[in-house]
Amino acid sequence: MKQVTIANLEILVDEADKVIHIEEAADIPQGFEQEVTALYPGYKVWFMYHKATAPTERLREIALLLDDCIDMRLHPSEFKPHDTADAFRVISESDFEIFSSLHDKNSADMFWTSQLIRDNLPKWGVFLSQPNTPTAGYAIIFTKMANPKIGEVFYLQAHDPAQSRALLTAAVQYAFDVGNTEIVYMTDKDEAPKGANEQETARSLGFRKKGIYQGYMLKVSEKLSPQEILANEENLICNCPDTKCKWHGICKDCLALHRYHATIPNCLEIEIERKIGVSVDFINDRP
Repeated sequence: MKQVTIANLEILVDEADKVIHIEEAADIPQGFEQEVTALYPGYKVWFMYHKATAPTERLREIALLLDDCIDMRLHPSEFKPHDTADAFRVISESDFEIFSSLHDKNSADMFWTSQLIRDNLPKWGVFLSQPNTPTAGYAIIFTKMANPKIGEVFYLQAHDPAQSRALLTAAVQYAFDVGNTEIVYMTDKDEAPKGANEQETARSLGFRKKGIYQGYMLKVSEKLSPQEILANEENLICNCPDTKCKWHGICKDCLALHRYHATIPNCLEIEIERKIGVSVDFINDRP
């Protein structure tokens, strides 16, 4: 990890993982995004905020909010471990294959795919619970961050509170055993049951709330040719939610019918509403 200044903005560059970290940037200089992507092509650029102050409109223009969390912390003296009989560390190839299928199914859109974790396994602790069952769960902890004394609970997938506590206990204990003296756990900020369960589980082990955390990732402005776009199978998948429609996935015919009736296809309706923030139901004659 090295510190660099670009357009009067201090950044931390992690060349091993190709990630750039920017802490508490109050102002983003004009032209910063072009300069940083030119100097570090292919790097993920993260803007990180631990304060309650709202980021600028400029940040919202150039980056996407991906993390909106409660920042929880734990020191060894605060740790209240639970029974870990149901959780074990993934160390064998067969165990890793089980973990991979679970992680890629639950977190397909994450930067840290199972393959990236496998490639960087010395930095991680991965734990499984009840493998090869419908109630399989897992926990991932990052033990070798830029600050070698801090570990971070990266992901926890559990089916009940007992399993959640067992997995989190095993992960935290492992991080302390390898030398971490503080554990970070960014739990969901939402009031939804998942967020509440994460915070409840963390508190039961001794975690305390330190503050909030928001993470923004710089938007990728890479321009692809039509041939490159169409060569990616993911771009050819129909995202219309009406999967029972006779024309689902037959995009040419679908568009022809909507054009004839002067209505907007569902796939484009989703994008239009996302960009302008206004429902287009009136165009499609919906109440």
